[in-house]
Amino acid sequence: MAVTLVYEEPGANLAEADICTLEINMKYEVIPSVVCSVCLSFGLIYCFFGYRCFKMVMFFSGFMSGTAAVLLLYHKEPVLDVQLGTETKAGISLGVGVLCGLMTMLVSTMGLLLSGLQLGTLLSLAILVVIGQFHSLTPVWVPLSFVLAASIITAVSSLQWQKLFSIFYTSVFGATTVMLCVDYLVGTFVLPDQVYDMLCQVAPRPLCWFNWAITGICPTLSLLGVLVQWRFTAKGVSHTEGEFSSICT
Repeated sequence: MAVTLVYEEPGANLAEADICTLEINMKYEVIPSVVCSVCLSFGLIYCFFGYRCFKMVMFFSGFMSGTAAVLLLYHKEPVLDVQLGTETKAGISLGVGVLCGLMTMLVSTMGLLLSGLQLGTLLSLAILVVIGQFHSLTPVWVPLSFVLAASIITAVSSLQWQKLFSIFYTSVFGATTVMLCVDYLVGTFVLPDQVYDMLCQVAPRPLCWFNWAITGICPTLSLLGVLVQWRFTAKGVSHTEGEFSSICT
């Protein structure tokens, strides 16, 4: 079963109408749907209870960084991608990810540094995707320099104001995860393509009203997550005073 929604502004031609055609696919594959549901649940936990699960957040921060680094190595070294089997590559990626996760969980400074880098990357990419809809982001060093500068600033700030930026990071990361899951569930998954096109210097596909609506989930849920954590779930606790003897308190 497929439901097609067509949005056409007055005076728009057929080509423009085709761009703003959304096919909501109701036939989901089992494994991707299960993964998406799990990620959606983790996104909500991150957004509203992230600071109370400080150790878990630090673990996943290192896990994602380590796994992403290995996957990037496979992409840049085709020889490794060809010679290693799928099971071997998955095992190496998981092993490196777990090792990095344990390091960031046990050494909170390293975890905060990586979290700050990820926060800056998420915020800068979101800003660039919006700007890319109205202005050309060429040459490629322009967006890359912006991402690098924002990541360094947030990483240093995360070490200086640890609790505040931990709350901000978990809220933004959780909201971004929820946004991407919704983007997948409605059958578009356009937003990751926007980032890829921007970094590849390809003209991005224009966002339609439903894409903007999905994109609006991130800032709205991020603000709500920061308010809920600051006023309720993270109030009166601190990762530096020993309350975090378990993964979640």
